[in-house]
Amino acid sequence: GNATYNNGMNNIKIWTDLPNDSLDQDNLNDTLYYDFIGCNSILSGTYTVGGPTADFADFASVMNNLYSCGVIGPVIFKVNPGTYMERLVITDSIPGLSEINHITFESATGDSTSVTIQYASAGAADNGVILFNGARYITLKGLHIKATGGNYAAAIVFENEATHNIITNNFLETISGNNYNARCISSDYANASHNQFLNNYM
Repeated sequence: GNATYNNGMNNIKIWTDLPNDSLDQDNLNDTLYYDFIGCNSILSGTYTVGGPTADFADFASVMNNLYSCGVIGPVIFKVNPGTYMERLVITDSIPGLSEINHITFESATGDSTSVTIQYASAGAADNGVILFNGARYITLKGLHIKATGGNYAAAIVFENEATHNIITNNFLETISGNNYNARCISSDYANASHNQFLNNYM
């Protein structure tokens, strides 16, 4: 049959009943679960992030939608004031992303002190509040990006040929001290290229 699904996260549960026309003797192996994102439309234009009345409640919802639905034009995410205890992993796997169909995350107020994205890395594997893992054509604008981890505390990490990204008018913060892995910006310099850093406070 046909079914209509909601925009956003959906869950499907499928199970068997009376296999071989008899009572199921082992009901622990008869059920399948599948989670997926429903797309009313491919993203294009301006959207709000943060809070129950926004288009997206948080960054996790944004990223799920981007990876599942993609973009069909330039997209701006205006982030409402608040502190977001999240980590963003941005890859090159967003359908439709290009030099023309670029993505911008920016403070809705234009004030970098009004929006804080904060994360405490546990180690090298999750270092970076925002990880550009091969990502391209992404702009971060007017955000406070705060790393609060211990031995690893990078605000932004570039790796795997992340290129053509713009980091502008942000407040980048890490822990104090002489820790080699506590950096505002970290990069595998041999591969990350053509990234711009403009008017940031660190």
